[in-house]
Amino acid sequence: MSTATKRVDVSELINNNRVGSMQILIIVVCGLVATLDGFDLQQMSFVAPVLAKLWHLKPAELGPTFSAGLFGLMIGALISGPIADRVGRKIVVIYSCFAFGLFSLLTVTSHDIHTMLVFRILTGLGLGGSMPNIIAITSEYSPKRWHKTMVSVMFIGVPVGAVVGSLIATAVMPTGGWQSMFYIGGIIPIILGVVFAFTCPESVRFLVVRNRPAPRIAKVLNRVVPGSSFSESSDFYLPEKKLDGVPVAHLVSKGFMGNTILLWIVFFMNLFITYFVTQWLTTVLAKVGFPLSQTLIAIALLEGGGAVGGIIIGIYGDKRSMKGILIWAFLLNAVALVLISLVSNAAVLLTLIFIAGLLFVGAQFGINGLAASVYPTSVRSSGVSWALGVGRIGSIIGPTLGGLILPALGSPTQMFMIAAIPSVVAAFAMIPLKTKDYEEVTSAASTVSAS
Repeated sequence: MSTATKRVDVSELINNNRVGSMQILIIVVCGLVATLDGFDLQQMSFVAPVLAKLWHLKPAELGPTFSAGLFGLMIGALISGPIADRVGRKIVVIYSCFAFGLFSLLTVTSHDIHTMLVFRILTGLGLGGSMPNIIAITSEYSPKRWHKTMVSVMFIGVPVGAVVGSLIATAVMPTGGWQSMFYIGGIIPIILGVVFAFTCPESVRFLVVRNRPAPRIAKVLNRVVPGSSFSESSDFYLPEKKLDGVPVAHLVSKGFMGNTILLWIVFFMNLFITYFVTQWLTTVLAKVGFPLSQTLIAIALLEGGGAVGGIIIGIYGDKRSMKGILIWAFLLNAVALVLISLVSNAAVLLTLIFIAGLLFVGAQFGINGLAASVYPTSVRSSGVSWALGVGRIGSIIGPTLGGLILPALGSPTQMFMIAAIPSVVAAFAMIPLKTKDYEEVTSAASTVSAS
């Protein structure tokens, strides 16, 4: 096919063509980067109890070891989005992987809680830059009809990373000590950064918005679109307006402010639940008499449920209504969490943990795709990164609050009842959210072109 003398609508081209092998590769590589988030989440849940014994720490003192990395994640997310909207998604992901790996390796030099906290912040700073940008890249290479599904499939890497982290911890920590987790957590992201650099192309939509040379855009499209042969003389454009200036300022402008604030509330509430439940799950189950083998099963069920729920929510969101299924997911999750706090039978408890993971972990898949769809290309990384950054505030408060209230509860499982409250808030915040894709409301007469 030759398009040398024609204008090429890059958005329409991606939307109307089938998903090719390069797009599948992009999902896989971005998904591998996503595993780092899940690995990091479980890493501290296993390391923290060991450090508590070695350094004689109380539960309230352990909370900051969880929150320090999350604070770094928050700062990394807030900073990386605006940078990526100017210099590119790919380069930010690569440097984020390298930074995460380097500071993970340096963490093994920690000799007390204070040095551990510093390295956890720096490690989180590196990791925080990768998540919003792999979401943006996956979104920008996805046809609109599969957009939320493809983001959800990519995001399976997070629960996979959590499960793998649990398995690695049980295999290496008895002989390698807590340091072994950080050696592994340092080497893997550096390798992934190199793999990402050589396999994943820069977002082609970003290249158009930032007026990159047409030959570069043509080269990427010829890799992505099956059977294409675009020439360097083609005129590539997107049917959307380029938003100049400070990207973050546009997020709170008249056109986006309502959705931005509501997304921030939803992200805050759901990440509060995610980290509140996940990082204290092993401790709570141990306190009610679960053996280690069953706590590992509980973690696998929670994360496995999240993977299943994420795919279901992504597919439903593309075919019908993402908003509707997310509202129901949050409400039903509240019910599941309350039931977890009331039951004592192990089989029923594990079943409810799977259901809760399906709902609140799966919902995170959905809102990631949703955030990527409501902002235009020129501020998409900023939109996703600030939603994740604000959400990370919830993820910081969650584990810290857990450490403070756990000793005061009549039963440790009552923590799950507390987690039901933000799930209800998230459901109500979804109701006024305008969830129509940006591409559906943008004016076709307002275009940005690269040549």
